[in-house]
Amino acid sequence: MISIFERLKTQRGKRTIRAWRQRFVIRILAESSNPADRTRIGLAKHIAGTDNLKWQTVYPGIFNDIEDIMKPRGLIREGGRLPTKRGPKIVQEQGSPYYELTIKGAIVALAIREITEREGLIKQILAGGDTASEEALRTLSAGSPVFVAYMMERYVEAWCLGKIDLMPFDLKKLASTDDQQLRMCHDLLRGFADLDGKQKERMVAFLDSIVRE
Repeated sequence: MISIFERLKTQRGKRTIRAWRQRFVIRILAESSNPADRTRIGLAKHIAGTDNLKWQTVYPGIFNDIEDIMKPRGLIREGGRLPTKRGPKIVQEQGSPYYELTIKGAIVALAIREITEREGLIKQILAGGDTASEEALRTLSAGSPVFVAYMMERYVEAWCLGKIDLMPFDLKKLASTDDQQLRMCHDLLRGFADLDGKQKERMVAFLDSIVRE
């Protein structure tokens, strides 16, 4: 199962190695346009380089994440193959596969806050033509990207827990999760919309003074 939200039971708040690795894989696939970075070896080298490890140590986990979890669940697919002169003969003949995110993978990627290239992911999701949340997502992503990131986290987490289906993508499915923080955001937005111009200015100034960017 996708484990991007998995945390250690012994260290509160700290993610497991599996969660960290899967988040890193999805992030590279979302942000890198270089096919060499998106092969299994390329991914392993990137991840190993962040923690001074040998890529050979990281590779088995990457292989498992891709072949046993992400591909079977339709989050990634082969984007093509790169020629290689190393490895078994069949690998040299067929080339080394590199990967790309599917629409489902783009949805999961939007739940990872470390990812900065979010606009392209949103375009990929909306290009699917089956979203009932298109207008709201476009508006909110432009005006409140942090709020969108939070909603996507809750949406994907609910899918990971088996509470909702990931596809078709529809943020209204979040209503079934009864998330209290979403309730608070909704209450604030409804109240803010009823304020007049001066009251809105004072409220924004007040919130600016208590919320750190």
